[in-house]
Amino acid sequence: MRHYLLLDPQRHDPALADEPRRRHALEALAKASPPGVYLLGGAADERPPEARVRLYAVEKGDALWQASQRWAATEKGRLSVCGWLESPLALSPLGRHLDRLMIQSHPEQGRVHFRFFDPRTLHHLALILTPRQRASLLGPVTRWEYVDINAERQVLEHHGALTTRFRLEADQWASIERLARINLCLRGWQHNVAPAPLPRDASRRVEHFVRMAEGYGLDEEAELIAFVLHGLATRARFDRHPLMAEVLRQCRTRGMNYLTLTDGFSESEWARITQESMEEDMKG
Repeated sequence: MRHYLLLDPQRHDPALADEPRRRHALEALAKASPPGVYLLGGAADERPPEARVRLYAVEKGDALWQASQRWAATEKGRLSVCGWLESPLALSPLGRHLDRLMIQSHPEQGRVHFRFFDPRTLHHLALILTPRQRASLLGPVTRWEYVDINAERQVLEHHGALTTRFRLEADQWASIERLARINLCLRGWQHNVAPAPLPRDASRRVEHFVRMAEGYGLDEEAELIAFVLHGLATRARFDRHPLMAEVLRQCRTRGMNYLTLTDGFSESEWARITQESMEEDMKG
């Protein structure tokens, strides 16, 4: 089995941070025999080599592999290290598989660039994909290890066979398009519960309330985060409680600020919302 490191230099480039001639170093590695790196994006990618996502061929325990372990342990490096992959394929064939995944057909926008390799996106995909879609995503990758929002290792595994072409359904695209708002609320949730870790399905839980907030027109960041955190602290349909229903009515019809209206709630009122919402849930 061959081992690889997938690295995205968009926000931070730990691999070349101390390299004075970044492009030269990458080109030399790509042209080596055998090549040591595959630059994703293909011939159509007009970005300079140092700006492109890279698939490095590594050996467990070698200098680059060890360095990547250190990078992934830092907040800045965590989003750059997209994971450690295992596959029977050689570097270039595996790189071409990843290239194909990067171009997807969107139901409304046509061909789009899909950053599936971002650890936050990959983790969310693992929660929303069917087993067949997951197999298509991984394809020849037998093991993909990455670091999640809790700085904990997660692993996706597959038997490594090429399957049908990967594609997302319309509702899954909608879920992916919410990820920026989901990630914003995840950071708020994480700040509230630290140092306790978030649950593994945190992004799905947050998405439930993000969708609800969209329906009520709560688009401002602070309002969105507050609404989601209130939902997470109470019940799935806390919005139906009379106190909350009145707040949301005023937000929707009078343009009132959600934070201003809910800041006046006492602890006993929040406890009432939680308790009575739970009783409604139990009624079915």
